[in-house]
Amino acid sequence: MAFDFDDMEAEAQARLAEGDDVAARQALGAAETPDEWRGGTLPPMRNILDPKKRALPSRQDLRKYLEPLRLDIVETFNTRLRLFVFPGAGDSVASWVQFVNQVPSWIDVAIFERTGHGQRSLEPFAETLVEDAEEAFRALEAVLAAHAKGGSFEGAPFALAAHSMGCQVMMEVALRLKQRMGLQPVAMFPIDRGAPHIPIYTEEGYRLLCLDEPLEFFEGFNPTVYRLMLKPNRNESKDTQRMIEMWKRDLRLCQEHLWPEGHFIFNCELHVIKAMRNFAIDASKKALPEEAERVREINCRITNSGPASAAPWSHESFDAWAQWTTSKCSVHSVDADHIGVKLHPTTIQLLTDVLDSKTML
Repeated sequence: MAFDFDDMEAEAQARLAEGDDVAARQALGAAETPDEWRGGTLPPMRNILDPKKRALPSRQDLRKYLEPLRLDIVETFNTRLRLFVFPGAGDSVASWVQFVNQVPSWIDVAIFERTGHGQRSLEPFAETLVEDAEEAFRALEAVLAAHAKGGSFEGAPFALAAHSMGCQVMMEVALRLKQRMGLQPVAMFPIDRGAPHIPIYTEEGYRLLCLDEPLEFFEGFNPTVYRLMLKPNRNESKDTQRMIEMWKRDLRLCQEHLWPEGHFIFNCELHVIKAMRNFAIDASKKALPEEAERVREINCRITNSGPASAAPWSHESFDAWAQWTTSKCSVHSVDADHIGVKLHPTTIQLLTDVLDSKTML
């Protein structure tokens, strides 16, 4: 679970009421905040050359990090801001290459690779989401030290974006950045996940997921994994078994790691992106094919969006992100499904426009 800051928060609020901002920061254990950025450009990140940052490949690192793919990567140019991305369940750096190439070259992008995923598939999975977040923080800490108080790029802007389960990692990392380094992003972009105090599955859904063979769960929630589980020779393939185990573990972590409502409040803007095609099956008035009706029925039972909805998240769960910041929280609808939304041109344009407004040369 996340840190318990209840006592420190109470003391900090008392100090703030007395008008003592410095004492409030000390009560929270927070580092001193940096001075305002004076403008200018940043050098491109080269993270995989450093063992501490290798799990955070940047735009300039991707050719080397994903060497077998022979990538055509857009070069970073006149970097005004650094963007750090946290993929969702079952995801990896490789699937974000198109995102990186669509983002303009003045945004330097780095993507966190979790253990057991992608290029780190031979490493053991993290036991908790907090373990993933701690490692991600250490990688960002090495990069963002220059942005902190007294750093060579003190106050330089950065932003955080995440998809699905990655939003939970993002929130933990953002908390650590504020508490331990005095840093906050200029904006955070939660992509297609409800607010962090809301579980994704019902009790029945979580029960089905935790079965040794969660066939019914995956039949509804991820038919691709369901088909892998039905393969007669699945036990003979280490890759197939690892893929199934990865999805089971990731989705359990999604449910098991929740922040209590009001646990921590950020001060930066939140731009929440909602994939509207998740709700298409709910709105359909046509009779569905038998297989599609079966998927819909299962998802209505296992997801927490309501008994009449097969979507992973309810509309209200996206609006609930507003409780997590003192700044503006906007929910943006994108005509995409849960997987495609992270690469959708509307998502890229939205992110670009927001970050353009937050930077200066």
